[in-house]
Amino acid sequence: MDDSPPVAKQYSYELHDGDQTLATGWLTSDQEVEAGDEVTIAGVVARVADVAWTNGGVRLLLEPRRLSA
Repeated sequence: MDDSPPVAKQYSYELHDGDQTLATGWLTSDQEVEAGDEVTIAGVVARVADVAWTNGGVRLLLEPRRLSA
């Protein structure tokens, strides 16, 4: 049994609404983030549209979650 604490993973992200970039930055998570997951950035709930591998690590491409009426 492994009692060591989880290792936090760091991701760069781009939050897009259509062609407009709303925010960029870094996200740290104790769990692996995958396409389809939801994350919260500065109070905005966003869906992970894609996970891209870059020279600097992993970049999350995010879209704001749309609330259904």
